[in-house]
Amino acid sequence: MIQIPSKDKKLSSAWKLRENNINNIKRNSYKELDKLLNNNIHNVPRSFWAYHAGMTDGDGCIARAKNGQISYKLQLCDLEPISELAEFYDVLVKKCVFKNPNWNDIFEVTIHGYKAIHFFKMIAPYMKEKKLETINIIRSKEPRYNPCKINLTDCINWLSGYMDAEGTFKVKQRYDKTRKKYYPLCAVGFFSTNKRIIDYVENLLKFLLKNDDAIKIYPSIKNRKKIKYNLLISYQDVQLKLGEILKPNMRLKRKIIHINKLNNMCIVKMKFKKKFGTIDFNNPEHLKQYNNKEWRIHE
Repeated sequence: MIQIPSKDKKLSSAWKLRENNINNIKRNSYKELDKLLNNNIHNVPRSFWAYHAGMTDGDGCIARAKNGQISYKLQLCDLEPISELAEFYDVLVKKCVFKNPNWNDIFEVTIHGYKAIHFFKMIAPYMKEKKLETINIIRSKEPRYNPCKINLTDCINWLSGYMDAEGTFKVKQRYDKTRKKYYPLCAVGFFSTNKRIIDYVENLLKFLLKNDDAIKIYPSIKNRKKIKYNLLISYQDVQLKLGEILKPNMRLKRKIIHINKLNNMCIVKMKFKKKFGTIDFNNPEHLKQYNNKEWRIHE
């Protein structure tokens, strides 16, 4: 296990300036600690917390020990979400290196105590799957806590985090033996054992993409104790639309690269006036509809 110190000081600098003041406050005085912590979040957008709420619902681990100690742990093969969380809360990132060369290295960040409570308070309004558990932990320290209301943009930013955690976005080449040539295969979807969350994601996608036929759920029970629900999205133009909506707030570079690949494919198809999913670029009406779409949603 290797500890990686934080290099970027953009988020952690304000924290370190107040470290002496924080150390002088008792650890159970959460209201006084919040006053100091809130001074560091006035320039942090809501999208930051909404994204990490989606990441927590997917891959985060919320723990409360018998002795009352509270912690949050996130383990990923990608460093981007781990590093920004570690920089904000001024904690170290651990790197686990496996002896097997076929296994990817794992990065881990852990937040304890009052920092974990503060993190839970910031992400609780945006959470879906682990929201009740998180609120119960917060109310064990602050009984009067109630999460604030959220809007559609917050839901989209949550979906960006959930895509990075429990989603897939891949563009790869598949060989066709009959035609004897390669063709692009796009795999886009979400996976979960929680049917309620998959239904929520399905309804949100139907509202955003305006194409119910492209969204299908397939249950799978092969070699599993729980049923795994696979929500898959068809048609390249619909997949690209989802990618362009989520990309502004996504963190994983490997998935953003595939979104850009799909966008380049769309540009080539448009140049040669060929079909791209349900869009026929040889049809002037389809081309006009494609140019009028506003896919990016900003705060």
